[in-house]
Amino acid sequence: MGAVPEWANAALLALFAAHLVAFGRLTWVRRQLQYAVATTTFFLLVGVFSLRLWLPDWALAGIAVHQWLRWAAWGSAAISLGLFLHRQWRSSAN
Repeated sequence: MGAVPEWANAALLALFAAHLVAFGRLTWVRRQLQYAVATTTFFLLVGVFSLRLWLPDWALAGIAVHQWLRWAAWGSAAISLGLFLHRQWRSSAN
């Protein structure tokens, strides 16, 4: 896989930052776990693309830190999806 152009990293950073603000507000107002997990995912993704733009060579144990954050974001997204599916299953049972 080739390198992602800098403009694409910047565009994704802006997109995820906007989502972070929106879901952060939802988390604050509604105080529900599903929004907190989504906010965490977007926070991690903002970190990923910030590091890719400004500190791409920063590494921990020989692996780029943005990659560690990306893996954490995948885990957070999986939890968010699980909460969503659980909520859908519970609402369809009623």
